[in-house]
Amino acid sequence: MTELISPPTDWKFRLSLSASDLSSKLSSSQHRLLSIKSYLDGTSRIYSGVSVKDEGLGGGWDGHITPQDLTTTLGKKFRLTALDCFEEGRTMFCAAAWVENKAGVKWNWTWDKTPSKLNAKLQKEEGKLISIRAYKTTIGGTLTTAAIRYCAIWVKDDGIVEWDWIPDTVEDSISDTLDAESAQLISIDNLDNETWLGDGEHFCAVWYRNVTGQVSFWNIGLSKTELPKEPPKFCSWGFDVSYCSKNRFVSVMEQFPKPDDPNLASLMTMSGSADATLNDDLTQNITWNLSEQNLVSEQVDLESAFMFTVEEGGWSWWSANFPNPSGPTLFGLPLSLAASQAYNSTPIWNKPGKVGVFLLEAVSSGGKHQFLLSQAVITQAGFPTPPTLPIKWPVFLGIQAPVEIIKLTNGKYWGTVAGQVINGTGRKLDITNVKVKLKDQNNVTVHKSYFTKKMRIEQDVLGQEIKPPLDGPVSDSDAPLPKFYDGFEVPRTFTKGTLKVQANVKFRDGNLECYGDERTLTVGCVTGTVMDRLPVDVPVINGVYDPSYRWHWDNGLGGTSFNVHSSPWERYHYDVAVRNPSNKTYTGDPGENGNYYCWGQPVFSMSSGTVTFVTNGYEDNNGNKQDKLGNSNIVVIRNDAGWYHVYAHFQQDTILVEPAKPGDPPVVVVPGQQLGVVGNSGGSSEPHLHVGIRGRDIHGFIRSLPMKFQKVKNGAGKTVSGVLATDDFYD
Repeated sequence: MTELISPPTDWKFRLSLSASDLSSKLSSSQHRLLSIKSYLDGTSRIYSGVSVKDEGLGGGWDGHITPQDLTTTLGKKFRLTALDCFEEGRTMFCAAAWVENKAGVKWNWTWDKTPSKLNAKLQKEEGKLISIRAYKTTIGGTLTTAAIRYCAIWVKDDGIVEWDWIPDTVEDSISDTLDAESAQLISIDNLDNETWLGDGEHFCAVWYRNVTGQVSFWNIGLSKTELPKEPPKFCSWGFDVSYCSKNRFVSVMEQFPKPDDPNLASLMTMSGSADATLNDDLTQNITWNLSEQNLVSEQVDLESAFMFTVEEGGWSWWSANFPNPSGPTLFGLPLSLAASQAYNSTPIWNKPGKVGVFLLEAVSSGGKHQFLLSQAVITQAGFPTPPTLPIKWPVFLGIQAPVEIIKLTNGKYWGTVAGQVINGTGRKLDITNVKVKLKDQNNVTVHKSYFTKKMRIEQDVLGQEIKPPLDGPVSDSDAPLPKFYDGFEVPRTFTKGTLKVQANVKFRDGNLECYGDERTLTVGCVTGTVMDRLPVDVPVINGVYDPSYRWHWDNGLGGTSFNVHSSPWERYHYDVAVRNPSNKTYTGDPGENGNYYCWGQPVFSMSSGTVTFVTNGYEDNNGNKQDKLGNSNIVVIRNDAGWYHVYAHFQQDTILVEPAKPGDPPVVVVPGQQLGVVGNSGGSSEPHLHVGIRGRDIHGFIRSLPMKFQKVKNGAGKTVSGVLATDDFYD
């Protein structure tokens, strides 16, 4: 940026133009230049920059002027607003723009400076940079090879806002500095690379501490066609642009301030808490204590009222859209609040989650409105109370936490990030940005991904399931829980790190309705809980043990996309089925259970423990038809260490263990004890065993745990140990 100004009434990116074309566009739109950068395309000099409405400041620009002539042109009447330098025929030239210095701003400028010399000049003059540009030059022929030099504009430093500049670094380093300093970019330039280097591109930059909390963005590598499409996504305007190569740009944008809302008012409050009881099947019953208070002397109606139950990290479960379809109450609380009235309710509900999050839009009969986010923390008896979540209305990020790095049996150190962009408004929006970045213990970026175009929608605004799910960009959608999934490998040297996730949205029904959220989580390495043995043995085929038929483990750790276990309770669970040497799970008609090789195979306890829950009487689906509506036949066993192993989809009436009756001693199983046989009950796509372990976290809530096996053979016949990698064979 080459001048500190408020958001302009009109602005434009000017990309890859000749001097005459740029002058014509500035004249026809009554614009002046705010930034400028040039490069040679063959023998033609091309210019890019940002222009803004003139606003009566006067001045001009020149794309090919020597520093000496520029000094003469400026005199004492004008001050620079944009500057770039370049060498042609061993002569220095400038591309520059200026305005009348009517306010008497104290300022200066320079060219051909190394970082140390520029810093010395700034220190001497007590200057604060407002523009930086780098260029390659032989300094009029005094150097044998071209070197990087800097040209800059600065103003008198008032000492109010902390600032600094970075002469030479890559994108990640700039991002780290901005995060560490709570800063925003003011000016950025590349170091005159002739080709686009991607992550290896080097930049110089000026930053100011962001004392106003203004939302800013910067982009690297967008083309002439792509770059102008970015500001509307973020309700922003661009104030600096430079090139990375002939048709790739680096730019800085700032979000327009949201206009004041004259009808915004404080109309009501909602508050609450809840107590949860863990059931033997590892679900929970919740008793809520909720209250509403109308703060005004007129009726207040809830025009929109969404609820999510939310896990650690913000991962949310769809719970309710209370007014749509029209309902009588919000958990026993009215959707219309009489003047100055208070209300209370104590409903009981069975849902996962640590916190109930209510996103409300209230309107008064007098035309005022309020947007309210209320959190009701859920507690488990005997455990510490969970904290509230760092979320805000109207959208927020939900991340499955904790985020963990796990060593798999294939030798990879694997991480998984599952997240959501949660829309609790019922309004249509576009998701304009979702990105993930992981840094290790040395603050080195080891992974980053972008998900703006790779989201998944599984539920509509009424909470109804969408089949098949919608995969791709989220545009013009009122879906409440668009999701993204990131599975990735990290270096073996990784021990701990931080994960930063960012998301931005733009609502479709407003000119300046842009919002964002970001979350930073601590990431650690875990080894997994050791099991005594696998839950299966060599398959019995046609009455004999046949090692050519093997158990395939699927939908577990090591994948890069959503699967049926992509939820906090099951993210470390597996689906296990027998495959023949041709990698098929059945022979003949797939609608017949008996044609599946795993049908009726015995299931064994992986470790010792006490049987705490069994369901045994639900009918099996027929093959792959999913034609029965019953629950799954399951076994839950509690280990002495306090974690639970869960086995599901048993064949009807085949489970061989059951919990102790009241007053009887506990029923204990040992490793290798048969529990039942593989079936096809409940939400099962075909006969298979669903298996995993779970534990209680520090707040008493159930979470999935990785399980580790010692000395098993993988698909290549190699003996391995560790957490099983998905899509492999183990025995």
